[in-house]
Amino acid sequence: MILEGFEVFDRPKNKVKTVREVIGCTVQTGRIRITTYTSKLLGNPEYVTVIINKDKRKFAIRKAVKGETKSLAITYSDNVGVRNSIRCASLVRAICDIAKCSVEKTAFICTGELIQNNPNMPAFIMFDLINVSPANRKKS
Repeated sequence: MILEGFEVFDRPKNKVKTVREVIGCTVQTGRIRITTYTSKLLGNPEYVTVIINKDKRKFAIRKAVKGETKSLAITYSDNVGVRNSIRCASLVRAICDIAKCSVEKTAFICTGELIQNNPNMPAFIMFDLINVSPANRKKS
């Protein structure tokens, strides 16, 4: 018989759901989506400031307040309950230029790290644009 030796897969009943806390973002056409964990590290802000270093090929995000010079709004997306989407096409183009990637062809993922040298200063999330990974895109 062709199926001799096969058995029906039985999913474990006591499966423990694990949550991976990842500091990262996905750069897509017209927006940057930060992970839920990244948003929580920044205090789930309504506004952020983004700074860019073209020579080191990095960018950083920090919490900002409404009306602060050059601050960008973070909006809710995908019903996740946290603000995690920065919509700014010119920022995406600048980041893509530094990363030497094109989001028209595919989105890409950047990993980051929390930087907080002084407890009295706001935390930054620093992202590396040298080693980015293609993101899986859902087909519409």
